[in-house]
Amino acid sequence: MDLGWKVFGAVVVLVGMLVPGGVYGQTDCRPTGSYPQIAGHWKDDLNGQEIDIQNEASSDNPSDPNKTDGSGSIVSLLYVSAKYSKEGKVCRDKDRDVFDVPFQTDFTASGKDHEAEWIGSIFWCDTAKTAQGRTYTTGVAHGEIHLKESKDGKTLSGYFVGRNGRENISFTRLSKVPEQFGPVVVTTSSMTKIYNDPSTASHVRNTPPAGTKLIIDNAKTDADGNATWYSVIDAQSGASGPNSGWIQASKVICSAPSH
Repeated sequence: MDLGWKVFGAVVVLVGMLVPGGVYGQTDCRPTGSYPQIAGHWKDDLNGQEIDIQNEASSDNPSDPNKTDGSGSIVSLLYVSAKYSKEGKVCRDKDRDVFDVPFQTDFTASGKDHEAEWIGSIFWCDTAKTAQGRTYTTGVAHGEIHLKESKDGKTLSGYFVGRNGRENISFTRLSKVPEQFGPVVVTTSSMTKIYNDPSTASHVRNTPPAGTKLIIDNAKTDADGNATWYSVIDAQSGASGPNSGWIQASKVICSAPSH
């Protein structure tokens, strides 16, 4: 069975304050004691297919009631998408005209910053039969999916609502468990440069305006474990966006702790 997409959750309010020396209210924007981010290489235990979960760009749409904190205030959202690792994957059955039906997404979801629960939608290929008994794909359908990450970051488990009703589902991480922090939203200070590598001698990819939202997905630290550089993803246009690269840790404003 193939499956993945949608539904949203609240996340993080961005605040920060400069203090002397270029250090912000916390020396490292990454929280401690959080669940590992779920980005990585996984296996869908239900269908045996390998998938790649990655952070995606966010969308701020005031008309979407799922993107408020309950009081009507809009909050930033974090999204992930799970793509099948096999390139060019298609539904098992061709469509009625005997053409392949592209099928690359297992699920997409959103969740609260640094926390374990993710809610979204999961995809599968719907089918029907011709009068002659040939099975063909009618299209890609989707239903809700609810997942919870284990504290050690090695499994995702939960349920989805598919064509056969509610079913349990789980995923096993195949890649190395990342550092103990989930996707973290930060904002840039003034005159912040995004570099190709964690070095001021490397190519400058972009200089975004102050207040640009970024998502941390990795970090370089000094001998004392303090973050010196962050690998960031453009919060609006994703990993391929103009503001994706490396940024000096002292040049961003940390988010307020989410818990």
